[in-house]
Amino acid sequence: MITRGKSIDQHSQIKAAAATAFNKLTPTIFHEPWWLEAATRGRVDFVEVTDGGRTVGRLPYMVNSRYGLASSNMPTLTHFLGPGIDDGGGSEANRYVKRHSVTQGLIRKLPTLSSFRQKMHRGVCDALPFQAQGYGVQVQFTFEIEPYPEAVIWKGMRDKTRNVIRRA
Repeated sequence: MITRGKSIDQHSQIKAAAATAFNKLTPTIFHEPWWLEAATRGRVDFVEVTDGGRTVGRLPYMVNSRYGLASSNMPTLTHFLGPGIDDGGGSEANRYVKRHSVTQGLIRKLPTLSSFRQKMHRGVCDALPFQAQGYGVQVQFTFEIEPYPEAVIWKGMRDKTRNVIRRA
Protein backbone atom coordinates (compact mmCIF):
# COMPACT_ATOMS: atom_id res chain seq x y z
CA MET A 1 0.00 0.00 0.00
CA ILE A 2 1.27 3.47 -0.88
CA THR A 3 0.20 6.49 1.14
CA ARG A 4 0.96 10.17 0.88
CA GLY A 5 1.75 12.14 4.03
CA LYS A 6 0.34 15.60 4.54
CA SER A 7 2.12 17.10 7.52
CA ILE A 8 5.52 17.14 9.13
CA ASP A 9 3.88 16.33 12.50
CA GLN A 10 2.66 12.94 11.27
CA HIS A 11 6.17 12.11 10.11
CA SER A 12 7.69 13.31 13.40
CA GLN A 13 5.44 10.90 15.28
CA ILE A 14 6.33 8.04 12.95
CA LYS A 15 10.03 8.82 13.33
CA ALA A 16 9.82 9.04 17.13
CA ALA A 17 8.06 5.68 17.32
CA ALA A 18 10.69 3.99 15.15
CA ALA A 19 13.77 5.80 16.48
CA THR A 20 16.95 3.81 16.18
CA ALA A 21 20.66 4.65 16.07
CA PHE A 22 20.33 4.94 12.29
CA ASN A 23 16.92 5.20 10.75
CA LYS A 24 17.03 4.23 7.07
CA LEU A 25 14.06 6.49 6.37
CA THR A 26 16.08 9.54 7.50
CA PRO A 27 19.50 8.73 6.00
CA THR A 28 20.91 12.29 6.26
CA ILE A 29 20.41 15.36 8.41
CA PHE A 30 18.57 16.87 5.45
CA HIS A 31 15.83 14.22 5.83
CA GLU A 32 15.20 15.14 9.47
CA PRO A 33 11.72 16.64 10.04
CA TRP A 34 13.09 19.69 11.87
CA TRP A 35 15.47 20.43 8.96
CA LEU A 36 12.81 20.05 6.29
CA GLU A 37 10.36 22.18 8.28
CA ALA A 38 12.91 25.01 8.54
CA ALA A 39 14.27 24.72 4.99
CA THR A 40 10.84 24.67 3.32
CA ARG A 41 8.99 26.95 5.77
CA GLY A 42 6.57 24.11 6.38
CA ARG A 43 5.91 23.39 2.69
CA VAL A 44 7.50 19.94 2.63
CA ASP A 45 5.42 16.99 1.59
CA PHE A 46 6.19 13.26 1.48
CA VAL A 47 5.27 10.21 -0.50
CA GLU A 48 5.52 6.93 1.35
CA VAL A 49 5.42 3.23 0.63
CA THR A 50 4.26 0.86 3.35
CA ASP A 51 4.51 -2.90 3.62
CA GLY A 52 2.38 -4.71 6.16
CA GLY A 53 1.61 -1.47 7.99
CA ARG A 54 5.30 -0.53 8.27
CA THR A 55 6.74 2.40 6.33
CA VAL A 56 9.56 1.09 4.10
CA GLY A 57 10.11 4.11 1.87
CA ARG A 58 9.77 7.87 2.19
CA LEU A 59 10.62 10.61 -0.29
CA PRO A 60 10.42 14.27 0.76
CA TYR A 61 9.72 16.93 -1.85
CA MET A 62 8.53 20.51 -2.11
CA VAL A 63 6.30 21.84 -4.89
CA ASN A 64 6.64 25.34 -6.31
CA SER A 65 4.30 26.83 -8.87
CA ARG A 66 5.38 29.46 -11.34
CA TYR A 67 3.50 30.61 -14.44
CA GLY A 68 1.05 27.75 -13.90
CA LEU A 69 3.75 25.06 -13.94
CA ALA A 70 4.35 22.92 -10.87
CA SER A 71 7.93 21.85 -10.19
CA SER A 72 9.92 20.35 -7.36
CA ASN A 73 13.44 21.46 -6.55
CA MET A 74 15.84 21.20 -3.63
CA PRO A 75 14.92 23.27 -0.55
CA THR A 76 17.27 26.06 0.51
CA LEU A 77 20.57 24.89 2.08
CA THR A 78 19.62 21.25 1.53
CA HIS A 79 22.53 19.51 -0.19
CA PHE A 80 21.06 16.02 -0.55
CA LEU A 81 17.64 14.41 -0.52
CA GLY A 82 16.33 11.37 -2.32
CA PRO A 83 14.40 8.43 -0.97
CA GLY A 84 14.94 6.89 2.44
CA ILE A 85 14.39 3.16 2.03
CA ASP A 86 14.37 0.38 4.60
CA ASP A 87 15.24 -2.61 2.42
CA GLY A 88 15.04 -5.08 5.29
CA GLY A 89 17.31 -8.07 5.45
CA GLY A 90 18.22 -10.93 3.20
CA SER A 91 20.68 -11.33 0.39
CA GLU A 92 22.03 -8.39 -1.60
CA ALA A 93 19.92 -9.48 -4.58
CA ASN A 94 16.76 -9.56 -2.45
CA ARG A 95 17.50 -6.10 -0.97
CA TYR A 96 18.18 -4.72 -4.48
CA VAL A 97 14.78 -5.92 -5.73
CA LYS A 98 13.11 -4.44 -2.64
CA ARG A 99 14.86 -1.04 -3.07
CA HIS A 100 13.95 -0.98 -6.76
CA SER A 101 10.30 -1.79 -6.05
CA VAL A 102 9.99 0.75 -3.23
CA THR A 103 11.68 3.48 -5.30
CA GLN A 104 9.30 2.82 -8.21
CA GLY A 105 6.35 3.08 -5.82
CA LEU A 106 7.61 6.40 -4.47
CA ILE A 107 8.15 7.83 -7.96
CA ARG A 108 4.68 6.78 -9.13
CA LYS A 109 3.11 8.49 -6.12
CA LEU A 110 4.69 11.89 -6.84
CA PRO A 111 2.22 14.50 -8.10
CA THR A 112 2.27 15.54 -11.76
CA LEU A 113 5.16 17.98 -12.13
CA SER A 114 6.71 19.84 -15.04
CA SER A 115 10.14 19.19 -13.51
CA PHE A 116 11.61 17.32 -10.57
CA ARG A 117 15.19 17.90 -9.43
CA GLN A 118 16.95 16.33 -6.45
CA LYS A 119 20.54 15.50 -5.62
CA MET A 120 20.45 12.04 -4.13
CA HIS A 121 22.27 11.14 -0.92
CA ARG A 122 25.10 8.61 -1.04
CA GLY A 123 22.80 5.75 -0.01
CA VAL A 124 21.05 5.91 -3.39
CA CYS A 125 23.33 3.71 -5.44
CA ASP A 126 20.99 2.83 -8.29
CA ALA A 127 19.38 5.26 -10.73
CA LEU A 128 17.55 2.61 -12.78
CA PRO A 129 14.12 3.13 -11.16
CA PHE A 130 14.32 6.84 -12.04
CA GLN A 131 15.48 6.16 -15.59
CA ALA A 132 12.73 3.56 -16.06
CA GLN A 133 10.15 6.23 -15.18
CA GLY A 134 11.59 8.69 -17.73
CA TYR A 135 13.72 10.85 -15.43
CA GLY A 136 17.04 12.23 -16.65
CA VAL A 137 19.91 11.11 -14.42
CA GLN A 138 23.32 12.75 -14.04
CA VAL A 139 26.27 12.04 -11.79
CA GLN A 140 27.67 14.73 -9.51
CA PHE A 141 30.50 13.78 -7.20
CA THR A 142 30.87 15.33 -3.77
CA PHE A 143 32.30 14.58 -0.37
CA GLU A 144 30.79 14.04 3.03
CA ILE A 145 32.45 14.46 6.42
CA GLU A 146 31.61 11.59 8.71
CA PRO A 147 30.15 12.60 12.09
CA TYR A 148 33.33 12.01 14.11
CA PRO A 149 34.15 13.84 17.35
CA GLU A 150 35.44 17.38 16.78
CA ALA A 151 38.98 16.55 17.94
CA VAL A 152 39.25 13.70 15.42
CA ILE A 153 38.04 15.93 12.55
CA TRP A 154 40.54 18.69 13.45
CA LYS A 155 43.39 16.19 13.66
CA GLY A 156 42.49 14.70 10.27
CA MET A 157 42.60 18.07 8.50
CA ARG A 158 45.56 19.47 6.68
CA ASP A 159 47.32 22.15 8.78
CA LYS A 160 46.68 24.89 6.20
CA THR A 161 42.97 24.07 6.19
CA ARG A 162 42.83 24.26 10.00
CA ASN A 163 44.51 27.68 9.90
CA VAL A 164 42.07 29.05 7.31
CA ILE A 165 39.10 27.87 9.42
CA ARG A 166 40.59 29.37 12.62
CA ARG A 167 41.15 32.74 10.92
CA ALA A 168 37.61 32.80 9.59
